[in-house]
This record gives sequence, structure tokens and C-alpha cells, in this order.
Amino acid sequence: SCWKYMLERIFEPHGSLERRRLIAVDPLGMFLSSRPPWTPGVDVTEAESWFADSLEAWCKARGLQEMDLLGHSIGGNIAAAFAERYPQRIRRLIL
Repeated sequence: SCWKYMLERIFEPHGSLERRRLIAVDPLGMFLSSRPPWTPGVDVTEAESWFADSLEAWCKARGLQEMDLLGHSIGGNIAAAFAERYPQRIRRLIL
């Protein structure tokens, strides 16, 4: 994940990585994630839903019930869309 180095620099000095489970996810099609088929010119709302629903499918597959979700840049947009669609999954939303 593109977050690995940054998260280590932020959390390790405080020892907080040892106290919590941290999963860094790249949005589909970016950085180290898979590259699923995409239809160019898709509606913005449809694209937002696709990303949020993909994250929900990922959470279900891993048995994640509730989480603190942090997103930056396009990840912030996806995190906000996810929180709107699946509020029961969000403890804290950090944008």
C-alpha cells in the first residue's frame, strides 16, 4: 500500500501500531490494488457507489464489523461515500 511508510512514521513513535489492528487499503485500480474492468465515461454518482460497494464487499469478505475509516484525496471521497452508504460500519470517519 502507498500508506505503509507514512503510517509507520506517524504511529510507531507513539507505539500505537502495537495496540490496534491497522489495515491500509488502496482504492481499486490504484497503486498495488487489482485492476478490475472499468467503463470510461461512467456517471460520477455511479462511480462513487462502485467504489463504496467494493469496499463493503472487501469488509464482508474479511469479517470486519465496525472500523475507524481514514481517507485522503480520492480515498477521502470514497470514505465519505462509504460512510453515507454503510454508517453501521463506521466508528470514526477521518478525512
